Order: sequence, then structure tokens, then C-alpha cells
Amino acid sequence: MKKVYSIGIVAGLIPVIFKTILFLGGYAEAHAGSFTNLAELVVVALAIPVSMFIARKENDGLLPFNSALKTGMATAVMAGIIVCAFTFLYYKYMNTAILENAVAQATEYAAKNNLNAEETKKSIEGAKQVFSPFVQSTSALFGIMLTGFLVSVISAVIFKREN
Repeated sequence: MKKVYSIGIVAGLIPVIFKTILFLGGYAEAHAGSFTNLAELVVVALAIPVSMFIARKENDGLLPFNSALKTGMATAVMAGIIVCAFTFLYYKYMNTAILENAVAQATEYAAKNNLNAEETKKSIEGAKQVFSPFVQSTSALFGIMLTGFLVSVISAVIFKREN
């Protein structure tokens, strides 16, 4: 099971390193945001079958469905925790311009659509809430857990092998 956790840690670190490299290279969210989010999910989706294959190999070729599902979810949880923590730090300290851009866009939207002061304030507050570090990190965790569960169920059906 230690290898499963190791795979989960690697699956969490790959998107973190990738996103950090993009950020340091000047490719912030405006250019690569949705691509990096998709990359997180793809890496986790690829890591789960790998962890199940290794778990089955370590168990003399046997892997019951429930063990396979636990293996996949353990991989997803490890990756999810790492990505969630990084996402929080990323939005809180590294790329604070995302929140500033969201507020600017909300203000511009309000001006274009002749919103009154109260509606403008609501629009800006909504943008601040959506792009807050907590909401972004929670949505990253939720996305990884949902993807992890779906891929785990499918992979568990494929990789299960009982007596």
C-alpha cells in the first residue's frame, strides 16, 4: 500500500510542478488556466489504474473489487490533498492577479450594463467569492475526488481479479 500512496503523492506533485513552471514562465491563468486544471484531472485519472495494476501485482495477481476501489480512492485522496493545498497557496500568495482581474472584469461588466451601485457591489463580491483561495482549492479537491471516484469504479471493474 505504500506504493499506492507514493503514486498518489507523485500524481499530486506533477500538476503542482507543472503549474508552478507555467506561472514562473509567465503563463498565468489567463493563458493556461483551464489547461492546468484539466492536466490535474488527467494525471490523477492515469495514476489510478497504475496504482491498481501495482496493487494487483503485489497481491499475487489478485485484487477484489473493494480493494481496487480503495486503492484508487487512496491515490485520488493523496493527489487531491496536495493539489488542494497548493491551489490555496497559489491563489492566496502566488498569483493574486487572478482575483484583481476578476474584480476588474466584474466592474467593467457592471459599467457596460449600466448596473446600479448595489448590483455592481454584488457583482464584485461574487467575483471575489468565486476566485477566493478557499473556493478555488475546494473546487480543485472536489473535482479530483469526483474524477478519482469515477475512474476508480471503472478501473476497479477492469482490474478486479478474485479467486
